[in-house]
Amino acid sequence: MAEKLNASYEAAERHGTRESNTDRLRSILEEPQLRALFREFLRSNFCEENLSFWLDVKDFKRKFNITSSANAAAPTPRGGSRSTPGQAAMEKHHESLIRTAFEINNKYLAPSSPHELNIDHGLRNELAGYLNDVMKNLTGRDDFHGHVSLQEAQQFNATQLQTMIRLYERIQTHVFRLMATDSVPKFIKMPRFQAMRDWVGDTDAVESDVLFLTAPSQPPGLGGSSEEGGAYMTISQQGSEREHQQIPRSPNPQ
Repeated sequence: MAEKLNASYEAAERHGTRESNTDRLRSILEEPQLRALFREFLRSNFCEENLSFWLDVKDFKRKFNITSSANAAAPTPRGGSRSTPGQAAMEKHHESLIRTAFEINNKYLAPSSPHELNIDHGLRNELAGYLNDVMKNLTGRDDFHGHVSLQEAQQFNATQLQTMIRLYERIQTHVFRLMATDSVPKFIKMPRFQAMRDWVGDTDAVESDVLFLTAPSQPPGLGGSSEEGGAYMTISQQGSEREHQQIPRSPNPQ
């Protein structure tokens, strides 16, 4: 990882700061300990919601792709329309995805949401306009104010969910660029970042030191690898103690 980050510095001389900061942000997001330090930095600058949203959407898309792959591989039932246990599990998981989609909307994107993102008005208006049209068709009312209840969310079908994912992806790309251009240049100047960057390169990272507070979620029986996403992350006591022992702290951390 240290080699990746150091290479990004060299790339800056060849391609310019913008590409370099994009590469640096990718490396930061891939390394759990650097990502945790980056979250701390964003929190101190009152923009932690950018990272939380980016990770939540990444995890949401991964779970949606698991569902889509399983649907494509599932056999068609014979002799009628009775659903199999596997199909019932997939339907339940789809309901979970719908719920997650609107938890993201109500948390980050709806007006006056608890962790409202500061994003381009065009993107915000496009999402709000789409949801308003869908809600109007579902309820016959034209008084949508941005928040969707769980009962209303369950009326959305798979096609509408896919459209929401595409809109979320565009906002996710916007947030990534915002973090790369506004936050990364300040973050990489922190002494703690520079010390941790070298420490990560010299030490075997212990993946179990990073604990995600979001619970794994996938259809029963699908198996697959361990969870990669999850917006809320902390470092275990063992990992935190090792960090304090080996990483010098600046006298005035940002």
